[in-house]
Amino acid sequence: MAKRKSESLDISTEEKKLKVSHEGNSGSGVVYEQNAHSSLDDAPQPNSEEKSTPTTILDLPREILLEIVYLLSKKVKEGK
Repeated sequence: MAKRKSESLDISTEEKKLKVSHEGNSGSGVVYEQNAHSSLDDAPQPNSEEKSTPTTILDLPREILLEIVYLLSKKVKEGK
C-alpha cells in the first residue's frame, strides 16, 4: 500500500480572510473582509427557520472522507 502523506490531509481550523470588493451605483468601490471558514466547527449554521436536508457522510469534504477510509483500512489490517 502507498505511504500516506499526512500533509495532504491536514485540516486547518484557523480562519482566513477574503477581501471582497463591491461597487455601488455611484461607482465608488467598497472593500470589506469576510471570514473564509476552513473547518466544520466554524462554518455558518443554517437559520432555524430554513428547511435543511439531512446530512449524510457523503456531504463531508473529500479530505475527511479520505481520512475515514484510511483509518478504517488501517483497523482492518490490524485485525480489529
